[in-house]
Amino acid sequence: MAKTLFPNMFAQKPGFFMQNFLHVMFKRIDIDKGLLEQLRMIAKKGTLIYVTKYHSHFDFIMYHYCLRKARLPYPRLGFDINMSLYLPFNDLFSIIRSYIAYIIKKREFPSPYDTGFYKEAILNRITGIIPLINPKGFSRYFIDNKKEPLSYVVEVQKEIDFPIFLVPLTILYRRKPEKAGSGISKILFSHRDKEGIFAKLAIFFKQHRKAFIDIGNPVNLQQHIRQKNGEANQVSSYIRQELIDAIDRQKRAVIGPVVKSRQQIKEMVLRHKNIDRTIRNMARGDREKIRELRKKAEKYFEEIASNYSVTYITIFHYLLKWLWKKSFQGIDVSEREFSEIRGWAKKGYPIVYVPSHKSHVDYLVLNYLLFDNHIYPPRIAAGNNLAFWPMGYIFRRSGAFFVRRSFRGARLYMRVFDQYIKVLLQEGYPIEFFIEGGRSRSGKLELPKTGLLSMLISAWKGGYCEDIIFIPVSINYDRVVEEDSYVKEIKGIEKEPESLKHVIRARNILKKRYGRIYVRFSSSISLKEYSRKKNASQENLALDLVKSINSITIVTPLSFISVAIMTKHRKGFYLYELIPTCKMILDFLQHCDAPIVSAIKDEMEAVIRRSISFLVEEKILIRIEEQGHKEDFYCLNEKKSFELGYYKNNIIHYFIPYGFVAVSFLSCPDETINIESLKRDYLLLSDMFKHEFIYNVEPDRDIEKAIRYFHNKRFIVLEKDRFKLTGLGAKNLVLWSELIRTYIESYWIAVKVFSRVKGKKTKQKELLKKMKTEGDNLYELKVIKHLDSISYITFKNAISYIKENISREGVHQFSQLLYSLLQGLPS
Repeated sequence: MAKTLFPNMFAQKPGFFMQNFLHVMFKRIDIDKGLLEQLRMIAKKGTLIYVTKYHSHFDFIMYHYCLRKARLPYPRLGFDINMSLYLPFNDLFSIIRSYIAYIIKKREFPSPYDTGFYKEAILNRITGIIPLINPKGFSRYFIDNKKEPLSYVVEVQKEIDFPIFLVPLTILYRRKPEKAGSGISKILFSHRDKEGIFAKLAIFFKQHRKAFIDIGNPVNLQQHIRQKNGEANQVSSYIRQELIDAIDRQKRAVIGPVVKSRQQIKEMVLRHKNIDRTIRNMARGDREKIRELRKKAEKYFEEIASNYSVTYITIFHYLLKWLWKKSFQGIDVSEREFSEIRGWAKKGYPIVYVPSHKSHVDYLVLNYLLFDNHIYPPRIAAGNNLAFWPMGYIFRRSGAFFVRRSFRGARLYMRVFDQYIKVLLQEGYPIEFFIEGGRSRSGKLELPKTGLLSMLISAWKGGYCEDIIFIPVSINYDRVVEEDSYVKEIKGIEKEPESLKHVIRARNILKKRYGRIYVRFSSSISLKEYSRKKNASQENLALDLVKSINSITIVTPLSFISVAIMTKHRKGFYLYELIPTCKMILDFLQHCDAPIVSAIKDEMEAVIRRSISFLVEEKILIRIEEQGHKEDFYCLNEKKSFELGYYKNNIIHYFIPYGFVAVSFLSCPDETINIESLKRDYLLLSDMFKHEFIYNVEPDRDIEKAIRYFHNKRFIVLEKDRFKLTGLGAKNLVLWSELIRTYIESYWIAVKVFSRVKGKKTKQKELLKKMKTEGDNLYELKVIKHLDSISYITFKNAISYIKENISREGVHQFSQLLYSLLQGLPS
């Protein structure tokens, strides 16, 4: 008898007219690209079957077209999905004929289960699709005890020796989060999770340009069966629920948790026993005082809480898309990293993004990228200096919640803020906060502030969430928008508070081009796993987060060339002199496994020439044309050295441990130096600059790495148990030591001023002014080399170090130490 055919197999490639119709319908649908290679790999190992939450002919056709277009295994076989209406007439006629033949012979309707049609397709590794919930088929499965697709596939898996892979699929049209509670729309219309055909078509035609197909992690059915012993129905019930949960988490990763109204969140925060206990303790039984404190608590909530609206996010998204084209040359980011973030979001744990903070653009670009890549945007911790009208309202509607710079003397405020954080985590909202506190004015990553981090850890310990996933993010720029204002602050000009006036002035941004934005995501850190470490502590976690950010900070063309000019070529250079220095820097950065803009590696000389042209245009470099010389001579405009210093500092952390070792070699009065002296100098410098830089906890390893690298480059040689600096080393170690010189000069200026005011109570503001005056005088007399060492930011850190570590009697000795280091360095 001829093989019985069934209308559950869709055409491998639809006809010309159907193909063009599908193209018009589905061409704008985006697809998750993170698992493309994995799906292609597993399709070679076994049979791939996609699983969807609900039965739908429309979805089957859409997945068939979109996955085929993406050159992925695409579903042809629909388990219990009758495709008769969509098949070519010839195919349909053949199926009807085979049905008639079967009925005549067997006196019953054919079943794709009993005839082995589905099993043969699985054995032939034809990709299929299974709906996990089929309302119309439920009675047939439950009452009539007919075979159910997933249970059948489990039975087949037990009989075959290669694996069947189940891959969850979901299509998302809308980015608007679902709201808690009930309303007339939920009574009159179908549930959002499962629309009727007319509602689905209406949503599709309205939202198809924003539609996104999300692919879940494949489930190896063979392995599951080995782990879960039992009958096919029991195993399939367990797997079905697991897959449904996975699909729901996929949805939540994109549209976020079910949103409670702001009023609900307010009541959850203010009615909590922690708030009530604090109020009663502060009131000490005074009823009128309780009322006043409750009123104050409500006011604090209104001051803090966000009021998220996807409408504002969508409007912002379009505006930012225009801004990136107008003022920037694109965003450099890897799509693969977003797939990994979605993977974490699908697990249901709250994600906390921890980005570096160099610009107000940081939170705009990060949220833009997350939203653009179908990941629910976080609630952002913003300084209350940004709460001014109208931007405060707009930021609040875009997901920002506001925090004061200090909680000192505000016990109730701190308790309300802390409880708000706990509720956000409890409800599963992602959060974004800047661990540096404010924007970095120096260009380097600032030391971490642990206030908000401690609240997050406390919430986890209090059981408000099962785990927290921290994702460090590095955001770098070819040029920062706030460059001019940062230079003013470094020079001691006070920052003006943010206001509407600044927003109006910001239109000037549109008149300039700022190059590219570079965004990198580090490996995630699970708080639950981190807490199991021996040295786990709040302080170590904070340091590990910032070290993770440093490790993924990309080397941009401007930061690359800034290091070369600011170390070996401050006095001027020809291009042929600069290129060998840049090659040495590139070699070093590759040795450090630093991420580098590909153009620097692929076309270094072209990048150098473009960067030099830009710096001349910006009057940071001065070009001197020389008659009779093939190349122009360039020299640094020292008054503009602060701008170049900012970009140098973006990547200074790669050089610092080597810089300490270089200073030790170059400042050593003897011809040779032993390892003990190197360690002593290294520990001295690392302690001195502990307010400036973030170090590894193992100095011995850093010293060993630096010595090995310098030895391999023949900058030093080993003679018995001592190291000797070679002529090549004396010439080249300045590349590292000059980076440290700037800070030694700053601290020397600071301690000289301290030595004069010892015993007198002087305000920090006055100290800073005196330090600037002292620095200007020393630079004019050519006692110090680097104008950018006259920095208010570095002076503040120097003041902190001196107050913490240097006694009044030790100030002069510390000044002499710094001076001797400077005298030992090449002039």
